[in-house]
Amino acid sequence: MSPSTDDGESSVEQRDTRGVGWIWASAKTLGDLWPAAVVVIPVLVLYLWHPVAGKDGDLLQYVAQGTLVPLLLLVWLLLERRYGSARLFKVRAGLGAATACSAVALVIWRFSPSVLILALLQLVLTLVILRRSVLPGASRFQTLITVLLLLTSWTAALTLVWWGPDPSSPIQLINGSVPPGISLHSWVGRLVVIAVAVFLAIKKVRAEQRPRGWPPWVPALLAAGIFTYASLQTLGLSDSGTTAGIAFYVGPAELVRHGGWLLWDVPSQYGFLSVLAIAWLPLQSAWESLFVLNAAATVGLALVVYWALRSPRGGILDWVASVLITLAAVFLRAGLYPSFLGPWTNPSVGGYRFVFCVALLAVLLRIAREADGRVLARWLVAGTVLWLVSLLWAAEAAAYATAIWIPAYLLLICGVSRQVPRRRVLLVAAPLLALACLLGALVAVY
Repeated sequence: MSPSTDDGESSVEQRDTRGVGWIWASAKTLGDLWPAAVVVIPVLVLYLWHPVAGKDGDLLQYVAQGTLVPLLLLVWLLLERRYGSARLFKVRAGLGAATACSAVALVIWRFSPSVLILALLQLVLTLVILRRSVLPGASRFQTLITVLLLLTSWTAALTLVWWGPDPSSPIQLINGSVPPGISLHSWVGRLVVIAVAVFLAIKKVRAEQRPRGWPPWVPALLAAGIFTYASLQTLGLSDSGTTAGIAFYVGPAELVRHGGWLLWDVPSQYGFLSVLAIAWLPLQSAWESLFVLNAAATVGLALVVYWALRSPRGGILDWVASVLITLAAVFLRAGLYPSFLGPWTNPSVGGYRFVFCVALLAVLLRIAREADGRVLARWLVAGTVLWLVSLLWAAEAAAYATAIWIPAYLLLICGVSRQVPRRRVLLVAAPLLALACLLGALVAVY
C-alpha cells in the first residue's frame, strides 16, 4: 500500500493536510483495502455467526477463504467492469473502513503473543533490509493501517498452518508451560524461516533482472537436485501417527497386489488411482512404493512452486531466492516447525494427493503469461488431462480439481471462436465426452 501517485490528489493533500485533503487521502487509503475486505470480513462474520474452536474452527476458516473469497472477488470485479471504479469509490472506502474494524476485532478475538512477536520481527527485518521507512512518504494513518494489516495477516496465518492448538509463545518457554511437541528449537527454526523469506522476498523484488549466463536447463536441474534430496529424507517416518496414516494407502495396495479389485472387494479410503499406482509400481513392498511416489510428487510440487517464483531472465540472486522460498514453503512449512525434518510424510496432506491440483493452477498461470493473450489448444488439452487424472486419483483431489479447472475452462473458451458457435459447443462438450469415455473404459475393465 503506497502513497497516491495522482497529481491532483497529492496537491489537495499538500494544501490542506488537516482538513478535506486528509479526509480524502484517508478515504483513498481505506479504499485500497477492498481486496482485504473480502478476506477478513467473511472470516469474522462466520466466527460471530457460528463460534467454534479447534479443528472445526480451522475448517470454517478454510471454507470461508477457499470458496467465499474467490466468489466475492469475482462479484466485485464484475461490478467494477459494469459501473467503473470511479463510481464505486465510496463503496470501496466503506469496505476499507469495515476491513479495519474487522481486522481489529479479529486480532482481539484470536489474540496470541506469537502474533505480536512475529509481526514485530517482520517489521524490524524490513526496516533493516530496506534501511528506510517501510512506507516512504506515507502518513501516520497509512502506517497505522499497514501495521494493523500485518497483525491481521499473522493472526490468520497462524490459524491456518495446521489443525492444532493455538501457537505457543516464548513466555511459555520461560514459565515451563510448553505444550507437547513445542520446543525452543521449533521457535528458532520458525524465526529463521521467516527471516530468510522476508529477506529474499525483498531482495528478489529489488534485484535487477539480467540475462542468464548459463543454459536455462542448468539452474532448473540444480533446483531439482536440491528438491530431490529434501524429498528423500526419512527421519519423519519413525512417528507412529505417520505410520497409521500411511497404512490406509499400503493396506489396499497390498490386497490389490494379491489379486483384489479396488472398490470391488478391496475398500479404499484415500482414492482409486493413488492406491493403484502404489500397487503397480514394481518395488519390493508397498511401503517402499508409497515412499518413492510420495517423494516424486513432492519434487513435482516443489518444481511447480519454483517455476512460479523464478523470473525468466533472473540472475543468480533470483535463483537462490526462488529455491530457498520454495524450500521454506514446501519443506519447512510453519505447520512442521516441531521437527523440520523434510517433507510431510503423511501423503494425505502433501504433494501425493494435491500435486495435480497445483499443476492445474500452473497451467492457468502459464495461460495468463501468454504475451498476446491467446489461449493455445495444447494448454486446454493439458488442463483437461490433469483434471481427468485428478478425478481418478482421489475424491478430495477430484473436488478441488473440478473447482479449479471447469469454471476456468468455461471462461477461457468464451473468447474462442466467437464467430463460430458450433466450435464453441464442441469445446464445451469436450471435457464431458472425455469423462464419458473414461468412465466407459472403467466399466469395461471391471
